[in-house]
Amino acid sequence: MGLFHADYFKRPANSGVTKSGGAWMSEWVGNAKDDATKAVIINNMNISKAPTTFLSNDFVSTALHELGHGLHGLFSLAQHASLEGTNVPNDFVEFPSTFMEDFSVHPEVLANYAKHHVTGEPIPADQLKRVIEASKFNLGFETLEYTAAALIDIEWHSLSLEKLEEIFAKFPTKGEAIAHFEHEILTKHGAYSPFVPPRYKTQYFAHSMTSYSSRYYAYIWSEVLAADAFRYITELAPNKGLNRENGDKIRKHVYSTGNTRDPMESYIAFRGSEPTTDALLLRRGLSVEKQ
Repeated sequence: MGLFHADYFKRPANSGVTKSGGAWMSEWVGNAKDDATKAVIINNMNISKAPTTFLSNDFVSTALHELGHGLHGLFSLAQHASLEGTNVPNDFVEFPSTFMEDFSVHPEVLANYAKHHVTGEPIPADQLKRVIEASKFNLGFETLEYTAAALIDIEWHSLSLEKLEEIFAKFPTKGEAIAHFEHEILTKHGAYSPFVPPRYKTQYFAHSMTSYSSRYYAYIWSEVLAADAFRYITELAPNKGLNRENGDKIRKHVYSTGNTRDPMESYIAFRGSEPTTDALLLRRGLSVEKQ
């Protein structure tokens, strides 16, 4: 199928070899079927190596996230390099990887690694419950501040040049025009709260105005897909649970298709329907009741 290379540890300070910070997946060789080569995929992290290395839940979750990207590259069955693996829209790049994160606290998976380093005892259920509950602290605030920033991002990039000039012409300064526009947009979408401002204001929203260009929403949309898919496999699928049937299903319809068809078609082929936001809200400890 291909070669998977794992480079999980920081470079020693005295090694003379540098390494970028953070965690990422790279595709050294693609898995396109228009030639005879096999995929070569690497996952990188920056874990401090020690005689005894303990991993936080964040490290484990990140490792699974990057593994999701790795599988996306390895499982590709697309014919052409431009359509294979992770050459898909931003939200569908992050969906297969974000989907993997919740397995870090799934009981069946957890039993394989979350053990006391001396006694070998598994993590107690009540302690695990407290860890999961603590991870949901303040997510109502974080969800709204992120969504507000994403909405502003999309609205700016939906404007015509004429409409943009019209907005600026109504106010003596661009700063006042921007502030009015932001307030108007958030009010329109029911996302305005003086207590929960957007994570980023337009004037310093580098994600929106430079490299991402109206794609900031993609992260939360990928989480909608991931949460819905995880809930489907673990709770709603006809043969629910961690089994080969469900693994093959998401591999066939999501991980292997690349950009050979509309991503929503791929998701529906796997799930049987479009996603809703219910699973995301539950994942974040929020209510799914409609107001």
